[in-house]
Amino acid sequence: MALFPKFSKKKDGVNVVMEQRLLQNVNNLILNAETCTGCGICVDACPEEAIVLGLVGASKRGAINYAA
Repeated sequence: MALFPKFSKKKDGVNVVMEQRLLQNVNNLILNAETCTGCGICVDACPEEAIVLGLVGASKRGAINYAA
């Protein structure tokens, strides 16, 4: 039997909270949609290379769907 992590994403005010659960491990990423500038620091800091930087300025233009 293979175990796969469960993912969830919810909007909490201006924050988008993404959660990954696998057995008893829980990982959270909290993104503040108003302060994200697309600088890429989160991409560099992520040890699992799980974050990909999109188009420059996409967050400011509203091209990112945080609710999905």
